[in-house]
Amino acid sequence: MTAIIEDQIRVNEKLYEHTQGYAIPVLGVNPWKIYHFQDYAHLVDATLARGVFKGVKLYPSVGYSVTGDIRRGITDRQCDSKGVSTSIIKEGMERLFEIVSSHDAYVTSHTTYSKGAEPGAEALAGARYWNEVLESRPDMRVNFGHMGDPGDNVGEEWRDGFLNLMNQYEHVHADFGYHEYASYDTLRSDLLRFKRSYGVSIFDKISYGSDWYMISKDKGANAYLCDSARSFERAVEEGVIDESQFKAMFYDNAHRFLRLS
Repeated sequence: MTAIIEDQIRVNEKLYEHTQGYAIPVLGVNPWKIYHFQDYAHLVDATLARGVFKGVKLYPSVGYSVTGDIRRGITDRQCDSKGVSTSIIKEGMERLFEIVSSHDAYVTSHTTYSKGAEPGAEALAGARYWNEVLESRPDMRVNFGHMGDPGDNVGEEWRDGFLNLMNQYEHVHADFGYHEYASYDTLRSDLLRFKRSYGVSIFDKISYGSDWYMISKDKGANAYLCDSARSFERAVEEGVIDESQFKAMFYDNAHRFLRLS
């Protein structure tokens, strides 16, 4: 049960070495495996202890919440003769959070639909589950991947839940990964809405991320990166954001969140 994560660790630690520390990986983990397999949990613990991986990534949108809720029908499934239940996922999450906290690491959580997931499972990735976790762990560093993208017909209120938590907790951030910001109109509309609803301080909690591994598989990947960068530069030129906010979203916030200094 450790072969896949061992490959993930090996490849990304080599990439970190090859880029002289520029490419900083995040470790994709499975709370079900944390619960059932001690060697898997020990491997996650040992990997974070080495310090190359600064945090872990969760994919609740495949069918579980960070509080242990699971999607309908999943309890009937078995893997390696081991089942799944709300109590198993909840205990696995708690064990994972303890490992993360012991290494002063962070958690990134996928907040939108996941490819290959059952329709509707993305509801389990919602902010209300994180609200419960953060009430008991207010100092935990959390990053909401893709900013709670309101695509897939979930509506703006979906993302507002994540933004509210970012406003409430000091160490809770988000990234813009895989957003359609090659379109300037989309970027401008979002930035103005964030500023109007949450104040300019919200720009100290957001980092731009291209989600490069996924973007690189799409046609026109290089043009996307250039167009996105140009959209942000235009936002500065037109006074939507200022130079310091631009630098914060492209560098300072990630540097501070990852505790690189």
